[in-house]
Amino acid sequence: MSPMLARPPEAAANVKDEGNVERRSRTRDTSFGSKLQVPPAAMGELLRNLATGLDAGVPLMRALSVEVEQAELPVVGKVCEAIGTDLAAGAPLAEAVAKHPRTFPQLLVNLIRAGEQSGQLVPVLHDLADFITWREQTRKTLRKAAMYPAIVITAVYYVVVLIFGFVMQQFGSLFGKLGANLPPSAKQAMAISEVIAGNLVLFVLAWPGLWLLLWAIGKTHTGSHLFLRVFCRMPIVSGVVSCFDLARLTRNLAVLSNAGIPLLRAMQLSRDVVADPALRDKLQLVEDEITGGKSLLQAAQDTEALPPRALNLIHVGEESGQMPATLARLAAFYREKAGESVAKALALMTPILSLFMAVIVGGIAVIVLKTLYSSMLTLGKG
Repeated sequence: MSPMLARPPEAAANVKDEGNVERRSRTRDTSFGSKLQVPPAAMGELLRNLATGLDAGVPLMRALSVEVEQAELPVVGKVCEAIGTDLAAGAPLAEAVAKHPRTFPQLLVNLIRAGEQSGQLVPVLHDLADFITWREQTRKTLRKAAMYPAIVITAVYYVVVLIFGFVMQQFGSLFGKLGANLPPSAKQAMAISEVIAGNLVLFVLAWPGLWLLLWAIGKTHTGSHLFLRVFCRMPIVSGVVSCFDLARLTRNLAVLSNAGIPLLRAMQLSRDVVADPALRDKLQLVEDEITGGKSLLQAAQDTEALPPRALNLIHVGEESGQMPATLARLAAFYREKAGESVAKALALMTPILSLFMAVIVGGIAVIVLKTLYSSMLTLGKG
């Protein structure tokens, strides 16, 4: 068991708190432990509170007891109770948290185990708290970046459905008077209008149905792999994905290396955080090269898995023996660059999407106005 879990004999109040955690834990059904899931924001706060308490000399059992008493979310208290039960029974912290896979994925369990074994549990918990907080901020940033184009494209779709399904129908009788004099573009527009107006409900529901279908396909292994390959090759988007992938990769490697996990194992654990399948394949080759006896620098150069800036810093880190600190600097650099790439992508997408909307809606408006003008000329001559 980690020395951080030891109970000082003079800490009578601490023992009392530990007993409270144990007695409360016995009253709950721990069979539900694997179903409990703490939200990422609360998870980061929990790990940071535990690290702060341990760093101040508070025994882990007492720190858990405080979390049980003060948890804002009931699920946090339940998870802490379950962990306290296992710790009181003599289990290491890594083994206790491993029973809650929805809250503590395998990567976190491995890091906590490494922190216990190396006596570096406090810095590992701090790193994990920062990492989870950063990961959640990254997800929110990407969500916000994807929301704008999604809203614009949805708006364009429904504007087109409105124009063809309703507005064009109002001019049907007028266009019918033109007969053979109706411009070809107007004939095509009216044909489309008839189809949409006749199936208006279907077209209204088709758009959310399409998103649900894509979501369902994306949940499959093959569909997810295909979507990622296409998504990561799209103009503008590819640069954003690349920056975030490098930020996640270097951040993961920094946390794992700082916890004392060997480089090869750190690479294996970090590969899955990368979104781009092509980069993931290159990282697999890097692992093979390292297994063959090459350094990270040599392996990354041979496979072209990392950009020159990263290679230069890795070279410095290997020579100085400060690889964890070097990886942390790389992570900070790519984190900042990822934010800049999102801002640039949004700055580019705004005029592109505006132009797209103007072309679609404006093109339809030109057809309608041109047809109206032709009809007025024809009626005037009559």
